[in-house]
Amino acid sequence: AWEKTKHQFDPSEKSDVPANSERITMTPLALFLGVDTLKACVDRYNLAYGSSLEYNKRGYLMISVLQMQTFFTKVISKIVAHVKDLIIENPVSYVYLVGGFAESKMLQMRVKVDLQAANPGLHVIVPTRPQLMVVKGAVIFGMQKGNAIMSRVSRSTYGYGSLTRYDASNPDHTRRGKKKHDGKAYVNVKHFYSFVEHGSKIQVLDTHTRGGRCPASVNQKHITFKLFSALPRDPDGPPLKFVDEPGVTYIGKVSVPCLHGETSEIAISFGNTEIKAKATNEKTGQVCHADIQYDFNSL
Repeated sequence: AWEKTKHQFDPSEKSDVPANSERITMTPLALFLGVDTLKACVDRYNLAYGSSLEYNKRGYLMISVLQMQTFFTKVISKIVAHVKDLIIENPVSYVYLVGGFAESKMLQMRVKVDLQAANPGLHVIVPTRPQLMVVKGAVIFGMQKGNAIMSRVSRSTYGYGSLTRYDASNPDHTRRGKKKHDGKAYVNVKHFYSFVEHGSKIQVLDTHTRGGRCPASVNQKHITFKLFSALPRDPDGPPLKFVDEPGVTYIGKVSVPCLHGETSEIAISFGNTEIKAKATNEKTGQVCHADIQYDFNSL
């Protein structure tokens, strides 16, 4: 019964009701709340929001279509605003609505009206079964041989952190403090060195390389390259310098054996579903690899 109740809130089911004066009857909520509790909840809601929710003695909740639509107005507005921003950054001629929420007639109408008003000539396409398009796309993607994606526009700036020598006259350095290796002073926080900037078009499996990195200490036996992503920054603001700045996220690392007097390089490439990192000792030729998934929240 609870699953049926949740299903009745699916906007794709409710948006086809033609008249705002009609009401939607929900599965008896009294089964879960009790009649007295349901009555108290409805009275409080109507008083707080000036609504006209009703219920009957059997515990059914009755909501007008207009009231039901207000439940989704805010999220639809946010979706439309976000898509508008994306189109401003990367103009397109076609927008496809896919996924379960794409079956909502409310969403379809708002997307078509608002986006086409702001972008004359834009085509908004809704497949017959938008919810199935995600599954079909995943299956086609998985069955592709080779690279299904040829290029992408980078949504972040990607780089790695590395030590930089300490300069007592630099306020960015003095604010972060210093540490010493073999008598030499370095900034306590690693400097951000970028591979790819936000908004750059990158070809799949193109390699981006930075070399010449050497151990800071004579006792060091490995070099570990820590990789970071950074959110877009205000173009009029200060440039990104250190890995502890707002919007910078650690995404993974790769290490390679490297003794004092040797140098190593770090290279990354962007695959279909992951970032491939490779660290190479430039003297011995030893190579170490790491794959970093694009879903950085799981790291």
